[in-house]
Amino acid sequence: MPRDVLNDALLSLSDTNASFRASLVGRITPATPRGIFPPKCDTSLPSNAAFDLPINKPEHLYGYRGTSSRNGSGRRMAELVIMRHAKSAWPDGFADLERPLDDRGRREAPFAGRWIQEHHAPDLVISSPALRTRQTWELVSAELETVPEVRFDERLYATSAETYASVVREAADDVRTLLLIGHNPDVEDLVTLLTGDSVGFKTGTIAVVTSREVFKKAGRGWASVETSVTPRG
Repeated sequence: MPRDVLNDALLSLSDTNASFRASLVGRITPATPRGIFPPKCDTSLPSNAAFDLPINKPEHLYGYRGTSSRNGSGRRMAELVIMRHAKSAWPDGFADLERPLDDRGRREAPFAGRWIQEHHAPDLVISSPALRTRQTWELVSAELETVPEVRFDERLYATSAETYASVVREAADDVRTLLLIGHNPDVEDLVTLLTGDSVGFKTGTIAVVTSREVFKKAGRGWASVETSVTPRG
C-alpha cells in the first residue's frame, strides 16, 4: 500500500477513537483501585451497630440483666428483714416504753448485726421508738459497713400486724432491703399476714421475707419466707 494512503487511514482511525472517547466523558467513572475507598466514603459504623445494644430500647427485651438483685422477670426483689428487739430487762419503776436491754441482750445484738451485714444489709431501717428497740439498733448498726437512714416510728409500738404492714407500704420504690425492728406478737403476726406462714420469734430473732412486688403493695400473701435465724454468740 502506498505510504500516503496508509498515513491517511491511520489519521482517520485516530480521529474516530478521539471522537468515541469524547462521547464517553461524564458517562463512565474511572475504576477505583482495589483496596482503596472512593473519595468521601464514610467507613465508620453507626453507634447502634448490630453488635451493640439497640439505642433507647428496654434492656429486658434483649435478655440483659444488670445485677443479681433481679428475679427471673427482670424486676428487683423486695427484701423485708423483720427483727424482734434483743432481750430486755424488767426493772422496777420503768414504763414499758423505757425498758432497756439487759446484759444478755447487749451481748447478743451485735451478732445479729454481723448476720445482717453478711446476708441482708438494709437500705432503710424503721424501728419502734421503745428504748429496747433503739438500743438494739444502736448495737446492730455498729456492725454494718454502711449505716443507712433510720426512722423511729410510733406505729411500730404496741399496735398490730396490719399497722406494721401499712408502715412497710410507705417505703419508696428504690428501697430494696428494708429492716423493721419491733415487738412480739406484732412481728410474728406480720410474717403470717404477709406470707401465710408462721415463724416463732425469740428475742433477737430475724425473719427475711421476699416479694416480686414493691413494698407499696405489701399485704396478705405479698411475700414468702426466705429464712429465719436467731444469731447467738
